[in-house]
Amino acid sequence: SIKRLLYNKLDPHLILTSGKLAYQELSKKLPSMSIINIGKYNSKKTNNINSNRLSNFNSKSKIYVCVLPEAFLDEIIKLLKFSLSCALQYKNIFFIWRFHPGTNFKQLNKVINLKSNLPENIIVSKQSLDEDLKISHIALYRGSASILSAMQMGIIPIYFKIKNEFDIDILEKNYDWHIKIESPINFYKQIQKITLSEEKLLKLQRGAKVYSNNFFTKFNKTKFQSLFCKI
Repeated sequence: SIKRLLYNKLDPHLILTSGKLAYQELSKKLPSMSIINIGKYNSKKTNNINSNRLSNFNSKSKIYVCVLPEAFLDEIIKLLKFSLSCALQYKNIFFIWRFHPGTNFKQLNKVINLKSNLPENIIVSKQSLDEDLKISHIALYRGSASILSAMQMGIIPIYFKIKNEFDIDILEKNYDWHIKIESPINFYKQIQKITLSEEKLLKLQRGAKVYSNNFFTKFNKTKFQSLFCKI
């Protein structure tokens, strides 16, 4: 309903956005509304892109995938079980299980024991998000906004789509770097595909980075004050 008028005095007088992409999309859908992009407080951009370590991919290449679940138990389990299945089949792919700060580990450990019986290519992270992303080539996600932080570093996003389930992807669909997979073999084939050439990989990395930098833009304090700090 955010992209259509509701009328009957339910429409807002003003819509504020936190980035250029939302501003452009809403301006197209709601041309009669007053829409202002004020940016996001603490939004940061980086000029760094992970090195081309994914190029010349082969069966012996080590690939690091940062797994980014939300805090919801069912969503965590979906991503962990899928990545575990991939890890058992493809020993050269290392999965970094990075948990949301709101994760209920007591409940999670009843389903998946994080302390034992995990293959060597599953890493239960104890590092900061930035530290995990620095060594990652790919990020596996569903609904987590942390994928944007990964993309800012040139990390390729891969969305795990579950058949017959509602799509909760927060990213736009029509980009070469926007990859969706449904099975371990599909996941592996996509990695092979994106690493066919250094040129193609860099193009995907740059595209993901540009998109993420426009998703949240720098907070415009002056614009904010002009709207809410009038005496």
